[in-house]
Amino acid sequence: MYCTIKTTFLDKEVLVSENDGPYRKVSIFGMESFRVSPKRIGLGRLSLDLYKKFCEQKGKYAIMGFVINDSILSFYLKCGWFECGKFDGLKAISSKPVKAKFTERW
Repeated sequence: MYCTIKTTFLDKEVLVSENDGPYRKVSIFGMESFRVSPKRIGLGRLSLDLYKKFCEQKGKYAIMGFVINDSILSFYLKCGWFECGKFDGLKAISSKPVKAKFTERW
């Protein structure tokens, strides 16, 4: 069996607010794409857990990305990620529970 995990991380900066506090600029990984194959065997969940550790090791605040529909959003929420905002008609997800302001889509 072949397993494939493909992800693209971009160095980005966003404004975040924790616990409804003031917004501050932080350095994040912007997840541009994420694909696993085969699906529904736990590779996606395992990958997201590893990505969080990688993010911490690299000194980034969080990983954030955009989802194109609610079924993809549901996957991230089930994996312990958080909805953190919207931009350009897309919902955004984050590896940390924050509110984020975006100025671009990736």
